[in-house]
Amino acid sequence: MGIEASKAKVLARAVLRNGGTSMKGVILCAGRGTRLFPLTHTLPKPLIPVGNRPILAHQLLSLTRAGIDEVALVVDPDQKRAFAQAVTSFAPRNMRVTLILQIAPRGTAHAVACVRRFVGSTPFLVLLGDNLFTWDLVPYVRRFREEAADALLMVERVPDPRRFGVVTLEGERVVALEEKPALPRSNVVLTGLYFLRDSIFSAIERMRAPREGELVLTDAMRTLIEEGRRVEAEFVPSWWRDVGTFEALLEANRLLLDKVVNERALSCSIVGSQLQNRVSVGDGCIVENSLIRGPVVIGSGTIIRNGCVGPFTSIGRNVTLERCSLEHSIVMTGAELRVVTHGIRDSLIGQNTRIQGSDARTARHKLIVGDHGSLTLVDPVGFDQYD
Repeated sequence: MGIEASKAKVLARAVLRNGGTSMKGVILCAGRGTRLFPLTHTLPKPLIPVGNRPILAHQLLSLTRAGIDEVALVVDPDQKRAFAQAVTSFAPRNMRVTLILQIAPRGTAHAVACVRRFVGSTPFLVLLGDNLFTWDLVPYVRRFREEAADALLMVERVPDPRRFGVVTLEGERVVALEEKPALPRSNVVLTGLYFLRDSIFSAIERMRAPREGELVLTDAMRTLIEEGRRVEAEFVPSWWRDVGTFEALLEANRLLLDKVVNERALSCSIVGSQLQNRVSVGDGCIVENSLIRGPVVIGSGTIIRNGCVGPFTSIGRNVTLERCSLEHSIVMTGAELRVVTHGIRDSLIGQNTRIQGSDARTARHKLIVGDHGSLTLVDPVGFDQYD
């Protein structure tokens, strides 16, 4: 952890201790991520890298900076091993992470109910596993500790609220909630970040019949409102993204790369190349005869030869790029791309994928390739007659 993050963590702990109340964190990671198939066939959605760091790693860092050191991940039993290995590799030092299994996919409220024993009577923060943000949680932790609200919901205005939980406000107080309404009452939506108390568990127990077989957290919070409990809202202070689609992942990647700084690992080799703007190069990287236009982040052990990379591109560890042109994309660990000279843009390349191109005059390619895929890109000239 860097010096700034450590200082922020110490200050956040002081904020929490001033008043004697701590807070726990809960991240809901059991969703199947169907909108991100084929990537999520082999990799849980919270472990997909954005800005060369898994979504979950960004979330854990935000929690530890707010002084939240006890975190539960609600996971699918089939993905327990993947999360256990991931947490071992990137969880912040001194953070205690507990994996809690959601045996059946019965919705977000059911997932929250699974953490009842872990939470006890402690206030807690719930994050959906596909949420990304970079702003400081400390002011909202402080507000929730100092006020008597049963829930504090982080909200945002969006152009099309129909695929979200929609919030109706009177001042800062939430007076109505609707889950994905066809005719929304407002354009204020839930972001998937909730500060809650243990009163939510009894509300979940008293919920009406499940929505399409699922217990939805929005309905549980509506139960709190109907029972006269105080539910409040705060607008997010900066950008927030639900990264449940390929387009949203690439947009979040672009936003995160805006914070990249120039860094060169001592062990990297840069020969006959130009690195423009902000470029971060990891340990053991080799960059030869290439143009790198930042912001770009390059993971350790990656080899780039005779290529053009960036801007707004994240390249994972142990990637090989030879004679490739690539921009506004995410390339995951272990991928190999060779002779793709006419350009890849707006693409996500899965782990250990192999893409072999040719010198033919092809147009730019847009690719969504799952882990361990293999593509050969051929010259389309001669097929026009069949159009």
